[in-house]
Amino acid sequence: MITRFANLSGRMAITLAFLFGIAACGGGGGGGGNDVGFLPDDGSSTTYKIELAITDANGEPTSSVTATKPATLTAKVTRKNNPVAGVVATATGDIGEITPATSLTDGNGEATFQITAGDTLGAGTIEVSVDSPDEGEPPFTQTISFQVGSAGLRLGHFEDGVFIDGVIGVDSPNLSTAGTALLRIDLVDEDGDLSSATETINLTSGCAANGLADLAETVQAVNGTATTTYTATGCSGSDQITATLAGNAAATAQVTISVASPDADVIEFVSAAPTTIALKGTGSSDRPEKSTVIFRVISGENSEENPGTPLSGIPVNFSLSTQVGGLTLQNSSGTTDANGQVKAVVQSGSASTTVRVTARIETESGQTISTTSDPIVVSTGLPDQNSMSLSSQFLNVPSAREIDGVTSVITVRMADRFNNPVPDGTTVFFTTEYG
Repeated sequence: MITRFANLSGRMAITLAFLFGIAACGGGGGGGGNDVGFLPDDGSSTTYKIELAITDANGEPTSSVTATKPATLTAKVTRKNNPVAGVVATATGDIGEITPATSLTDGNGEATFQITAGDTLGAGTIEVSVDSPDEGEPPFTQTISFQVGSAGLRLGHFEDGVFIDGVIGVDSPNLSTAGTALLRIDLVDEDGDLSSATETINLTSGCAANGLADLAETVQAVNGTATTTYTATGCSGSDQITATLAGNAAATAQVTISVASPDADVIEFVSAAPTTIALKGTGSSDRPEKSTVIFRVISGENSEENPGTPLSGIPVNFSLSTQVGGLTLQNSSGTTDANGQVKAVVQSGSASTTVRVTARIETESGQTISTTSDPIVVSTGLPDQNSMSLSSQFLNVPSAREIDGVTSVITVRMADRFNNPVPDGTTVFFTTEYG
């Protein structure tokens, strides 16, 4: 029994000695070669760790960027949980804009970048890379996802510190004839604060589209505010002005301006073309059966120094001096255009005559003002023998027998069967027995 116990004790001693030997190899400081896994951490590891975070202007975490709300990307570089200073971090993204492209880590191991929204909306990623200190080794990288969203901008104006959404501010919504109003448009972000971004605003109105008002087509909102003027140049009544944010049709604002009707006090004849028309059923391309008569309505004086202001939208009534032979007007009334002009069309009848067109307007005081056109001749325009005469300057040409080349002026006068002069340009052929 004593021998067996001695053998067992010997084997246990050998085993314990082997285990203590292994522990001694791992616990000392002098190991080397490939046994680094057994060495204590002395900070010599070259493995970098990159932590990424996106924060808003208040330093709160966010994953969204808009045109009015940029964000900050922070890349923290550590090694064995210790910050690494003075290394270059490079940031690239597939959406939005990142500035600067490279940044140097500070004492806290942090490199910062600014993220702003570009022209494209959607989701994307940013990759940040740091070169490995070991030559030939690939860089260390890390990615983070984020969203580029619409800014949520709104148009309107502030009044007594309160934002009125969708309404353009105007200092005078009721204008006199040719009056001017000041327009104000404010641009706010999602939080109701004036936008810091410079944006383009498009402006339209019915009167401006017809040339009856002066209104800028676009204005720039700087620091969230844009101002411009509206001037009535012939418009009257209500005119709605619409502002639309360029690139964002959902952001709009409107206002309606009322322009007082002008006092029309002058109507004048402008022209009639042609002044001679053919009888109904006898016309051609050279001799039409219709004549267009133009009148103009103005306000104020009518002289070379003060030609007056053309008035648009003024109703004008027409009448003929005669309706013999079935003469008619294609339109018995009309409304003046942007130039203050209105047209009446005369249709010929079956009888030869001379006709005039009278145009009438009514002022705000109820007074009727009228004017009459120049005469328009209605005829066949074709000369006939009974309305043709021939005359000579000399019936007996002096010395014609003795002197060659002596001349006498021959004159032909022609009219149609109604004794109306034929149109200019009518061709006449002459023949003679002598001469």
